[in-house]
Formats: sequence, C-alpha cells, structure tokens
Amino acid sequence: MPHHLEALLRHRYFEIHHSIDRLTCPSILAFTTLSWL
Repeated sequence: MPHHLEALLRHRYFEIHHSIDRLTCPSILAFTTLSWL
C-alpha cells in the first residue's frame, strides 16, 4: 500500500472515529446519569 494512501485512510478513520465519539459520549453520559437517578 502506498504511503500517501495509508495516511489518507488513517486520517479518514480518525475523523470518523472522532465524529462518532462526539455523538456517543453525550448519549452515554445521559444514559449513565439517568440510570444513577
């Protein structure tokens, strides 16, 4: 695999992972808060 392609894929992966993280973190926080009430 060419280096620039690997770097592009890695960057895309982190970008997707970060956007998923931004969405899941608040929902997990809300869920745990509700379950603790």
